[in-house]
Amino acid sequence: MFRKSLKSWSINVVILALIAFWIIIPWMYGFGMAFMPNEELYKIPPNIIPRNPTLANFRTVMESLSISRLYLNTFLSAGMAVTCTLFFSTLAGYAFAKLRFFAKNELFMLCILKLMIPEAALVIPWFYIVGKLGLIDTVTAIALPSLIGVWSIFFMRQYISSIPDTLIDAARIDGCSEMGVFWRIILPVIKPAIGALIIVNFMFAWNWFLWPLVVLQSNTNFTMNLGLHFIRWLEMGGGENPTDYGALMAISFLYTMPFMIIYLIFQRFFIESITLTGLKE
Repeated sequence: MFRKSLKSWSINVVILALIAFWIIIPWMYGFGMAFMPNEELYKIPPNIIPRNPTLANFRTVMESLSISRLYLNTFLSAGMAVTCTLFFSTLAGYAFAKLRFFAKNELFMLCILKLMIPEAALVIPWFYIVGKLGLIDTVTAIALPSLIGVWSIFFMRQYISSIPDTLIDAARIDGCSEMGVFWRIILPVIKPAIGALIIVNFMFAWNWFLWPLVVLQSNTNFTMNLGLHFIRWLEMGGGENPTDYGALMAISFLYTMPFMIIYLIFQRFFIESITLTGLKE
């Protein structure tokens, strides 16, 4: 029995190791290419680890784009989107999960129906509204459509629904107001869900391409995603010049690092939100 379980465990470990290796190797190769000189980029067989590491690719990126400005624009737009989404989704999720009001279920279903509308169909109405507000070609315009996230409301509603009503009723009996219940009872319990929402919404805002491409016109307001495509198509590969893969991997490295840091900070809450569903009676 022990030998059978040990054999099964060994097979699982080998399979997972092969999957991890298959996933990590391309990332490691791309990371290495960011520090490779041009003569090593096209070498066959390729080197995963650069033999003569250099920062020339990063200097090329810095000369072509204002990375600090791209970071600032992206962090501002993503920060506004994540902050507002967390604020509205936690309040709306609590209301839909625990409060009683007229047409609650109908309003919730109406919110869910918004998920069925593709983003491309909403670009024109968004652009019309932003134009009327005079916000075209601004960082605020990037975050405006994502200030309220329907998926985040749905996620919070499902998470808060698992909190026992007896806990909330006890707080109300003790004289706690609805905002007091939300602040003292609900928020401490939903911290894992908040961490998961921060990761998911930051990833969405950081990777958003279509809407910033439509609403932004000047390079000074570009986000990191647009900067990545700008250097790919306009500076190094869009014309007759060959693509500079070293510079492309360098800006890709700069592009992914902030999200990796955010994930490492909030990964504990993300895992808890998957394994837990609030309190159980």
